[in-house]
Amino acid sequence: MTILKQGRRDAEHIMGEGPGTLSREAILITAGPALPPGQVLGIVTTTGHYAPYDKDNTDGSEDAAAVLYAGIPASAEVRTGAAIVRHAELNGALLTGFDEEARPALEARQLIVR
Repeated sequence: MTILKQGRRDAEHIMGEGPGTLSREAILITAGPALPPGQVLGIVTTTGHYAPYDKDNTDGSEDAAAVLYAGIPASAEVRTGAAIVRHAELNGALLTGFDEEARPALEARQLIVR
């Protein structure tokens, strides 16, 4: 018997968002590994590009600023993507890279993690 495991679906982590595309923005994401939907992101200060949030970084990405809307593949180049950047309610169990230290920064952007 073969067991198939489905990965995360795009936007599965969103419980509610603003009407239309109010909550979303097109973004540039630093080169790097594949990122799943729901990846918590920070903004690299020197470039303005988004990168995976990591509280131990010192480049700006240590401050949570957005959540990736849909997964993106690995790339050696800067990538385009979409992120939830404001006015949304998110399922914390489906976020990648989320920790309690990210909560206040996300709440400041009206991104509420349940």
